[in-house]
This record gives sequence, C-alpha cells and structure tokens, in this order.
Amino acid sequence: MASPLIVRSSSKVNTRQATLNYDSPGPKVGDIDLGKTLLNITQSLSTITKQMDSFKTELSEIKSQLQDFSSLSAELVSVKKENSELHKRIEKLEDESKRENLILLGLEEKETERWEELEEKIRSYFVDTLNMRDAADDKHIPIERVQRLGRKQDNRARPVLIKFGRFKHRQLVLEAFRILRRERTNPETPPQLIIKEDFTERVRECRKKLRSVLIKIKNKAGEDKVGLRHDKLILNGRAFMYDTNSDQITACDGQSVPDIISQEQ
Repeated sequence: MASPLIVRSSSKVNTRQATLNYDSPGPKVGDIDLGKTLLNITQSLSTITKQMDSFKTELSEIKSQLQDFSSLSAELVSVKKENSELHKRIEKLEDESKRENLILLGLEEKETERWEELEEKIRSYFVDTLNMRDAADDKHIPIERVQRLGRKQDNRARPVLIKFGRFKHRQLVLEAFRILRRERTNPETPPQLIIKEDFTERVRECRKKLRSVLIKIKNKAGEDKVGLRHDKLILNGRAFMYDTNSDQITACDGQSVPDIISQEQ
C-alpha cells in the first residue's frame, strides 16, 4: 500500500514543477529589443561624447587662431599707419625737392642738343621775352640744372625742367611770365612758350579738382577773391584743401565749408 502513495506524490510534484516552469519562461522578445536599444543609445552617447570632445579641441584651436589673427590684425593696422606716415614724409620730401623747379613747355628741340646749348636758349628767352635783363648769367639768376623730360618724340619738343639755385629766383621768373601773360595783346592767343610750376602727382590731382571749383566760383558775381596756392584753394582769406581719400573739399581751419564751395563739388 505504501508504493502507490509514493507514485502519486511524485506525479504531483512533477505536475507542479511543470506548472512552475510554464509560469517562469526565459527573456521575452520585447525585453531583448529594449536591451539592444539601450545598448545602441549607450554607444551613440559614447560617439557623441567623443565628437563633442573633438569639437571642443577644434574650438580651442580656432580660438587660438582667432587670437593670432587678432594680433596680426593689430600689427597690420600699425603697419598701415606707419606706411601712411612714411608716405606723407616721402611726399613732403618730394614736394620740397620741387620748390626751386619750373617746367618750360614749347621750347624748340634739336636733334642733338647739349645741356649748355639748352641753358643758353632758356636764358635768351628770359632776357628777350620775359624782359629779365639780369637773367643772362648765374650772377643774378643762378640755374643749377636744365634737362628734357621724357622720351624723345618726332616733331614734338619735350618739356624742359629748370632747377634754380634758390626759390626766390624761381619766383622772379614765374612772376615775369605771369606779367607777360596778363599783358599780351590778344588774351585769347596763348603764349608761344608756357612756364608751369613743378608739382608732385598728389598736388597735381588736388589742383585739378580745386581748379574746376575755382572756375565755377569765378563765374559767380561777387566772388573775385579766389585763387590757387600750391595745393590749397584760397577764398576770401580762408584756405581749403581737397582730400583724395574722401573726394571732398574741407576747410583747413576745421570750420564748415561755405555753400558756394560745397555746391560746386
């Protein structure tokens, strides 16, 4: 009688174990997918972190480069300022070197011409045409150098550069030419020879702009006290200059520019 009881008890145990096994299965498919998703997120975060570290490194390098660029920019500004000041000093030296010079236009040029012959022709022009009796030699009007400017051209006389010993001698010749020009019989006919001042390129550009304004002002009644003096426009005792950078005429005394000038710019 004991054996049957043991068998039945064993069957119950097996049945219960089977039930337990059935109620506690392995990982579900959803659990596996979630795990993979979490793993992918973790890997992605790790990649993003590495990329962020790389970006930080690149950003640090860019900041360093920007600092270098800022330093270079400051140096460039300093170099530009020094270059501008150097250019002004060179312009001033060139301008001063031309103070004793005059340019003579229209003087006949021979095929072969020595400087002694050229100077003799110039002095003859001073004496005979400008009525400067004391200009026959260096005693009263010393001339340091005479030379033709530019390349020689057929059937066209080149301008002549005349460098005087002193500025006052240059002024005497220039004033004599201006008197001749004012007193000529027919004002509409230009003189055969023309004497001009020797200016730097910047001064020539300024005078060209100022002369156009001067002509317009002279055409207006009551504005007769106007003229050019070197690179300045003189109007009723006030001086005005042309700024090549801004393309504007400004007053040298820092005050406002009269309407008659501003309207003609």
